Amino acid sequence: MLLDMFGIYMFRGHLVRRHAVVTLRCMCAIIEFQALTRGRMVRLTNGQLL
Repeated sequence: MLLDMFGIYMFRGHLVRRHAVVTLRCMCAIIEFQALTRGRMVRLTNGQLL
């Protein structure tokens, strides 16, 4: 890793892409979990909004 003139680490392109892929996978897992949880809550409350 290299430091730029502001002292911020500059990453190579493949590292940035790898980080982006991991971040997107985590976001997808969170969204899927939220959808499952929301569906379960709707079924438990017989479709009534909380």
